[in-house]
Amino acid sequence: HQKVRLTVAICGVVFASLLMLMQLGLKDSLMESASLVEQNMQGDLFLVDKRSKALIVSQPFSQRLLQQALSVPGVESVYPLMAGSATWKNPWTGTSRMILALGVDPERPALRQADVLAQLPALRAGDYLLFDKTSRPEFGAVTESFEKGERVRVRIEDERFRVAGLIHFGSSFAADGNIVVSASAFRRMFPTRAAGGIDIGGVTLHSGESLADVKQALVQYLPRNLQVMTREETLDWERDYWGAGTTIGFIFQQGAVIGFIVGVVIVYQILYTDVSNHLPEYATLKAIGYSNRYLLGVVFQSAFFLSVLGYIPGLLLSLVLYGITEQATSIAMRLTLDRAALVFALTLGMCFSSGVLAVRKLRQADPAEVF
Repeated sequence: HQKVRLTVAICGVVFASLLMLMQLGLKDSLMESASLVEQNMQGDLFLVDKRSKALIVSQPFSQRLLQQALSVPGVESVYPLMAGSATWKNPWTGTSRMILALGVDPERPALRQADVLAQLPALRAGDYLLFDKTSRPEFGAVTESFEKGERVRVRIEDERFRVAGLIHFGSSFAADGNIVVSASAFRRMFPTRAAGGIDIGGVTLHSGESLADVKQALVQYLPRNLQVMTREETLDWERDYWGAGTTIGFIFQQGAVIGFIVGVVIVYQILYTDVSNHLPEYATLKAIGYSNRYLLGVVFQSAFFLSVLGYIPGLLLSLVLYGITEQATSIAMRLTLDRAALVFALTLGMCFSSGVLAVRKLRQADPAEVF
């Protein structure tokens, strides 16, 4: 009967659920995009220096230590990878921007992406690179020019390179763009780095070997300054840095909390006002024999309907905003079933929490005041 009040309440729940879906979605996208390199690496086990906090803040270690892993029974092959942020100069505007450079050995490619593997022979020349076409447009019209058949020459760290091909890697919060080069080209970009230094190494095992046994053997055989991790542990290592070691993950988490609190306040105001305005009716129901439990059920039923009516449009709006965000940032955003279920549970909890606060007024309904 009070359409304006109902609309305001639903809009409040829509806003709260949408804010939670967006903040948690951005947080999950941060975690996924931050570990893109590790997800695309060859290997069953991975080696990093124990002082490394994440790939972009890694401490290089000698490639000879990775080679030593081949002496451990069960190890089939090793794959070195170098990573570093390099200064890219836009060929069209002359502006500079940082780009993530990944150095691989063309004979033992550490990346397992099909489009990377197919174009590795072109990197053997030393002055060629593969450009990630999902990179930000600020790097220039590289993709468009290359697809037209034009020669694209770029300057990175004052060294000249030519684009040999395009790959689809994906942007992240750590890097606006990516390139893949040979190990020799990488050393040209970073001449001050220690010779033979790598940032992470992939280790593959012979078929049928126990992952836990080989991992333990590597831990015992290799120097103590190296950390041996499984693929899942490596992904967690990278994600933990961005989730707990930086302020970004905290900010997104706080945004979701704020959305929850805002929703509680809005729904509480609506339910409290509704109970207050209908207090005589509730008192009448108590007078004719309805229990407090029944009356509480009426309020909680209202809270449930508000949560459902607000969550559905919030979910649909989030799908639209996910697409817009992905288009604008080149960072993949997907609405997972787990996240949708979590936010629905939070929305229910938000509305029921408001109901718990609002029913305190209901206990004041005195049948004697009606007669």
